[in-house]
Amino acid sequence: ERHDTALAGKEALQASFGPLQDHFSLLEQYDIELDTSVSQSLTNLPSSWQAFCNALEQAVGILDEAKSKCKAGLLSSMEDLTKTVSTLRSGFLEQGPFSASLK
Repeated sequence: ERHDTALAGKEALQASFGPLQDHFSLLEQYDIELDTSVSQSLTNLPSSWQAFCNALEQAVGILDEAKSKCKAGLLSSMEDLTKTVSTLRSGFLEQGPFSASLK
């Protein structure tokens, strides 16, 4: 669910990068000094964003694969349980204590 939310908000968040760049350009125009870590973060923003998007896409793939494996495992377990219950039921119906002489 969270990855769906992240995917849905990805475009909106990326759209905010333009205005962010504009704000920093204005700060530069007025000779406002920025901390080097802030400047470096701004410079690294496109590559960091791309890395995040790639990780998000990989996470979606991993989650889908895990869901498929879990579903297959549950279906297999259900089939095994059905066979076991059927065998036990058949054995009980054949050998169960159904005599009227039981007290």
